Amino acid sequence: MAINNGIEKDVKLIQYGEHVQIEQGIRYAILSCSKHHLSSLVTAADKMLLSGWSISSGITSEDGKLFQALYKSPSDNIQLNSKKGV
Repeated sequence: MAINNGIEKDVKLIQYGEHVQIEQGIRYAILSCSKHHLSSLVTAADKMLLSGWSISSGITSEDGKLFQALYKSPSDNIQLNSKKGV
């Protein structure tokens, strides 16, 4: 029996341009594309970095496809950390 805590419904498959697919959840995303379209992957990653995402690890490759993981910190942590100080 699979337990679904409502997370699966929050995962979206997004097509970015012609060549990049993004599996995006609330705090984690994986970008993928063919190795022949690396510049499209870089453009998509740059766009996500500008919108608050962070790179999780290096690029992975399998069967001619490239994969890049990104994550987004919970906004609660950002607010809590901004209140900390000397």
